[in-house]
Amino acid sequence: MTPWYTIRNHADVADVAITGPIEAPDARRFIAALPSNARTINLRISSLGGDPIAAMQIAAALRAHRARVEVTIAKIAASAATLPAMAGDRVRIAADAAVMIHAPRMIPDNAAPLTVRRLRAAAGELEGVRNQMATVYGWRLKGGNAAIGKLVDDEGGTWFDPAEAVRLGLADEVTPSASATAARFDSTAIASLGPPPARFAAFVASLGGSAPRAPRAALPEARSPECADACTKDPECTNACRALELACPPAGAPTARAIYGARNQPRPQAQPAGRVR
Repeated sequence: MTPWYTIRNHADVADVAITGPIEAPDARRFIAALPSNARTINLRISSLGGDPIAAMQIAAALRAHRARVEVTIAKIAASAATLPAMAGDRVRIAADAAVMIHAPRMIPDNAAPLTVRRLRAAAGELEGVRNQMATVYGWRLKGGNAAIGKLVDDEGGTWFDPAEAVRLGLADEVTPSASATAARFDSTAIASLGPPPARFAAFVASLGGSAPRAPRAALPEARSPECADACTKDPECTNACRALELACPPAGAPTARAIYGARNQPRPQAQPAGRVR
């Protein structure tokens, strides 16, 4: 698997890049690899997101580091990839880049049938991740708790061009385009962010794919017979699933945990409860 980050040390300067989906096991290695003697960390971000808990751990490690953290958003910082940027002492965004923030979302990871109790537990987990995200965004964002709450509660996601990112406090300045070579991203991962506003459609297409609006679906057809039967007979379960845009998991799927952002894997249009991105 291609690593989503690189760390290169040059005397007392560390050049760090996050260029793929942030994942938990590698995040621990990322933090351990940050040189303790660095006086400057140059962090370049061009990523569609990943695991929000891992991203917040990285953000906390960068913020606690003795080095000055200089962040550059080179093409896109979307979803969980926006969180490490909040640790920057100075954040620059390229003139052709964009930022996207959304509420944490669930992706399926469990073979067990979903019950009302399980859905409530999943909602509680999402609420905890949402509150932690709000704290991290509060390190930089302007407008107070109301503005931050609006962003972390926006299920569809909010997109920002460079000037808007600076006004909100996500960045401090706009710089010339970072590279003549355009970064390319997996089209499925791009689509997992959801449909962008019309004014960002050309930008999303330039990333290497498109993010078409998927039709809203009821519970998926491919799910375990036990769960299908339970949801058919229990309107409260069915309504809870639909209210959270969740669905009964397919047979053989793994356990629920929360994930936030993009995945580099195909996924169905409707998803059951599971990991958070």
